[in-house]
Amino acid sequence: MTGTPRTLGLVLALSALTTPALANAVPTPFALTTLNWSSADEVEDLFKQGVELLSRGKDAEALKSFQMVLAKDPSHEQAYRLWKNTDHKVWMEILTKQGDFELVARRLMGLAEMGRAERKNDGAAIKAQLDLLRSENSMESRKARNTLAAEHGEYAVAYMLPTLGDQGSDDRRVLYMHTLTEMDSDVVIPLIEALNSPDAFLKRNVALVLGYIGDSRAGGMLAHLAKSDTDGGVRSAASTALAKCKSSGDALTDFLKAGEAYALRQGNVLSAHQYSDVVWSWTEKGLASMPVARAVYGDELSKKNYDRALAVDSNSMVARAGLARAYAAENAKLAAMAAAGADVSSMAALTDSNAIGMGLIGAEAIDHALSTAVRNSDHTAGRALIHALAAMPNGPTGGLMAALGSKDGAMRSEAAVALGDMAVRARSGADGRVVAMLGEAVGREVVRTAFVIEANADIRQGAQAQAEKLGFASMGADRGANALALLHRVPGVDAVIVSDSLPDLTTFQVIADLRAEPRFEKTPIFVLSANPDQAKELFGDSVSGVIANAGDMAEVATAVGALTGDRAEADQLATKAAVTLGSIAAAGGSISEAIPGLISTLAKREDGVSTASMATLALVGDSTHVSSLVAVLADASRSDAARTSAAHALAGVFARGAAASSEDMTAVFHAAVNAEGSAAVRTSAARAVGAMQLQPDVRAEMLRSAARTAKAQG
Repeated sequence: MTGTPRTLGLVLALSALTTPALANAVPTPFALTTLNWSSADEVEDLFKQGVELLSRGKDAEALKSFQMVLAKDPSHEQAYRLWKNTDHKVWMEILTKQGDFELVARRLMGLAEMGRAERKNDGAAIKAQLDLLRSENSMESRKARNTLAAEHGEYAVAYMLPTLGDQGSDDRRVLYMHTLTEMDSDVVIPLIEALNSPDAFLKRNVALVLGYIGDSRAGGMLAHLAKSDTDGGVRSAASTALAKCKSSGDALTDFLKAGEAYALRQGNVLSAHQYSDVVWSWTEKGLASMPVARAVYGDELSKKNYDRALAVDSNSMVARAGLARAYAAENAKLAAMAAAGADVSSMAALTDSNAIGMGLIGAEAIDHALSTAVRNSDHTAGRALIHALAAMPNGPTGGLMAALGSKDGAMRSEAAVALGDMAVRARSGADGRVVAMLGEAVGREVVRTAFVIEANADIRQGAQAQAEKLGFASMGADRGANALALLHRVPGVDAVIVSDSLPDLTTFQVIADLRAEPRFEKTPIFVLSANPDQAKELFGDSVSGVIANAGDMAEVATAVGALTGDRAEADQLATKAAVTLGSIAAAGGSISEAIPGLISTLAKREDGVSTASMATLALVGDSTHVSSLVAVLADASRSDAARTSAAHALAGVFARGAAASSEDMTAVFHAAVNAEGSAAVRTSAARAVGAMQLQPDVRAEMLRSAARTAKAQG
């Protein structure tokens, strides 16, 4: 919580800057006596009192304090400050007590959501509020501070930094530093960037503010300055601030930890209110922002931290691998957004920069990153990293072999394709395990997937069983944060079913997080509840529907349409696997383990998959595969492309001496002479007959029969 204790601490700390140890940090005197710091809002005091009572087990008294908070009719901005500055575990404790506690929490969180206004980068409006901030009227000054926080947030930092670097504006500087401290976590990211300024005086003051905010995200930069800055005052201020930021004290450790946390969207660095529409950097002209899609915001900050880690230790393979993963994941996400129709043209330079970085970073780092992606089940980054390795003149690598054994089917398949193509290029036999995985990739039938988020194992497993009866593959998680981490990394999910009560996040938070990512924008989301009527009233149009615990889930199947996006990519991957198997076979390698997978595609898969499979079967098929190929050729409902491919495959099989049953032989001949068939189908079927091992008299009779049929049809 923010409030009086931190305000007094800030004033005392600013005063301490006049001590000999920091004599050069800030000019004196500070004229602190002219400042009129207001106490914390009564709303905040009441809420803090309720939290304290709750921690002591005095539930009745705590509830009364929380109800008094609502009775004060807090503004959206006040509610937002309460939500932002209170540990999420406290909110979860209040919510899980249900009853009146839950009603209070949901009301405050609803107000907070409205208080989280879209931040405006409006220079004129920010300057006007900064003028009001210096008003002698304490109410007017406080209102200006609240407006800066609610309406401008991080954008206000750039307009306040010049004063923090001005050695002749003591009162205003201290006022701005106090205001930034009160704005709390919203301003941490641009303040971290300001630590790159060459102005030592500015850096000292920024470090001090970051120390009193106490956000661990600043730990890496503060640790770096505390050890390496050339200015003694900066080193001292950074060291003092560092002690308050829950940092390890080691810059490399903190940068690597932050890079990983941002890559995985962990709640300690990317809770709901910590996302932004821009990323910040320090330029010759000062603090600058660059617009960025929310889907890649974490990747951008991950890149920053890994880049700083590499600056601290140029030998850090973990840092290089982290950068490789961020480059790959970010470009993969932007490509998916573009494919979904989103306009990402403003980020073209970013995409190009990532591609160049990936080219420069080296195969070793990419392979290391792939191993990490496999370990974290990071599907998006994993596939992109496999593609990057496949484009390089490498042999089998540790990362590719790890991906080949991944629990993620798509990563297994991509790795198998990459390794198979490498074997063909090297003119070496493909490993049997690679061939087996290629067969799996070809034969894997694309199914719809439902993801169930529910803490109660019995309810969760029951819902998953219901989904499977409806033809879905099912996945599940017992916590909201775990589910979001998985959902952002796994292949496309066709439906999400989330409990109305979770132990760590609210259902609203889960829904909002998913909707913010383009690929989940239209995904059907259902709420699972023991009280469906109440849930319908609470969630309304924000979800696709409400399902009772152990209830009928038929509407989930109805809400899910045709396979698109990531799910459709599975067919493309199967096609690539079939083509790779053909290349291995053409080079003389054995693909016997993969043939069942190839055969399984003939009956009902898309043409791209089945035709690629039949092209490979043309090289390796035998008598046992004839009937399956004839079934495709003889089926008038199949496309001309599929039937023609089947005939070509049969020609290859027959040319190697395979025999056909009399029924299959008749079917192939009928396809060749049937006037209703297209010319391409008839010609290819005739060539298949021509490749058969037939007795001369049988072939002669076929020729006469074909002539009679042609005459009758003519």
